Amino acid sequence: MENKIELKSISELLGMNFFIPSYQRGYRWTKQQVKDLLEDIQEFIHNNQEGIYCIQPLVVKERKQEILELIKNANDLEEIKNLLKGSWEVIDGQQRLTTIYILLSYLKSNNKYIIDYETRKDSKSFLENI
Repeated sequence: MENKIELKSISELLGMNFFIPSYQRGYRWTKQQVKDLLEDIQEFIHNNQEGIYCIQPLVVKERKQEILELIKNANDLEEIKNLLKGSWEVIDGQQRLTTIYILLSYLKSNNKYIIDYETRKDSKSFLENI
């Protein structure tokens, strides 16, 4: 098994599929943690730092078998195109991933990634309608 570390921007995650397994704890970030993240991003921008703003790592594992099943049951070409970007089981980082998703929704971004929580069957449609 090959492990590799890649630096990716949020824009490179858009359209990807993330699965949060049941062993992950539920979303627990408070207002303060979200505020800290936003202030950290603001400071990065204010200091005119170049490059990519980095948050703590997102650790994922590819879900190859699951992708094949999802493609078989896909409803349209757009869904298949998104599935071909991969499906990833989140090992660590779901708090950050969920928070960034909520922020993208708040900013009215139509282009997001997909998050599906094993413990909440309606989570995908709930997040899409935030």
